[in-house]
Amino acid sequence: MWNSDQNFQWWFFVAFYTQLGGTWFDAARTEVTFDTDKATQVLEFLRRHTTEGYSDPGFAGLASAEQFLNGSPFVWEGNWSVPVYSGAKLDYGAIPLPPVFGRQATHAESHAFVLPHQSDRGGPANEAAHQLAAYVVRHAQQWAAGGHIPAYTPTLSTAAYKKLDPQNEYVSAMDHQATEPKVWFAGSTGILAQRVGPIVVASTMGSAKPETAAARMKKTLTLLLASKNPMDGKTAAEGGAA
Repeated sequence: MWNSDQNFQWWFFVAFYTQLGGTWFDAARTEVTFDTDKATQVLEFLRRHTTEGYSDPGFAGLASAEQFLNGSPFVWEGNWSVPVYSGAKLDYGAIPLPPVFGRQATHAESHAFVLPHQSDRGGPANEAAHQLAAYVVRHAQQWAAGGHIPAYTPTLSTAAYKKLDPQNEYVSAMDHQATEPKVWFAGSTGILAQRVGPIVVASTMGSAKPETAAARMKKTLTLLLASKNPMDGKTAAEGGAA
C-alpha cells in the first residue's frame, strides 16, 4: 500500500473506521464523537502491514502500484490505478474493500462539475454549460474506462460497461460507501486530509504509536470543528473587507 501518502492513508482509515461503525461528530456538528479506541484498532491494523513485512516502506510515490506490478500478491488500492495495471497487461482482478472489521464499507468520493456563481448568469451560454455537463455525465463510458464507477446509474446496465474488466467486479462498492464527514473542512485532499492524513502516516510508518496518533486525531478534529468557516457568507461582512 502507499505507506507514506497522507491522502491514501486517510482514505483507507476512513473506510476501515467506518467498517467499525465509528463516527466523527454529532448530528448538530457541535461535538466530536470520534472513537479513539476504534481509531487505534484501525491504526494498529495499518501499522502491521509494515511491521509484518506486507508492505515495503522503502518504496515511495506510487508504491502500491510498483510493488504490485513487481510481484506482490495483493494490494490495497484505488480504482484510479486500473489503467496502470491494465496497461501493463497484468492478469488481475479487483473487488470492493473486504469487510476486515465486520461490515462492508469502501471509501468513496465524487467528482463534480461546478459553475461558479455569477449574478447575471443565464441565456444560451448558461444553458449550454448545463447541457455539456449533462452530456458528459450521461456518456460515462470513458470515465468508467479510467476505473471510476459512473454516478449515472443507467451506464452500469449497458453492455459496454458490463464488458469492462475488472470494473464490473467492484461496482457493488457504490452500495456501501464510506465518505468523509459532512463538514466544511472535509472533501477530497482537503483541509481534513491535510491535517489528519499525516497523523495516520506517522502511525503507519512507526514514528508515533497508534494510541498516541488516535488521540492526536481527535484533538485535531476538535480544533477543526471549532475553527471559522471562511466560506459561510459572513466572514467578509464581519471583517469589513472582501
